[in-house]
Amino acid sequence: MATGIGEYLNKLESNKAQISRQTGISTSRINTLCNHPDSKPYADEYYKIILTAINNAGLDENHFNTAIQEIFPNLIKVNLLDKYKDLSPEARFFKKYTLQQKDIESKLNIPPGKISKYYNDKNKRTLATELITFAIALDLNVLLAFKEIYGDLS
Repeated sequence: MATGIGEYLNKLESNKAQISRQTGISTSRINTLCNHPDSKPYADEYYKIILTAINNAGLDENHFNTAIQEIFPNLIKVNLLDKYKDLSPEARFFKKYTLQQKDIESKLNIPPGKISKYYNDKNKRTLATELITFAIALDLNVLLAFKEIYGDLS
């Protein structure tokens, strides 16, 4: 049974072997992410696979943000800044970058203390859904957030 990633790549008629060569992600890992519902893509894998597939299909890279809806239709959508909507625009801007870790984890259903693990282990990788949910919750452009973290693939 195809996963959201598998269905999306099928829709784009993507060549998984070609994506593997272009991204450095093994074909077996791509197949797992496409066919096993319990597989969880890491953020860096998701970014490379989906953006490469979009580029190979000749689509504008802004399809990356719309692909999220197709691939993760049940993604939790929370606005971390909603309770600060009555503050000034400047105050909301500052709040965006000074939220407490425990509030973020609680509202986004991230296990307590998980964000700290990224600070303490430079090799720790985040799941795609966690990074996407976080970026959406801060009203960020998800593609630009991925580019900031992983660099531009083009």
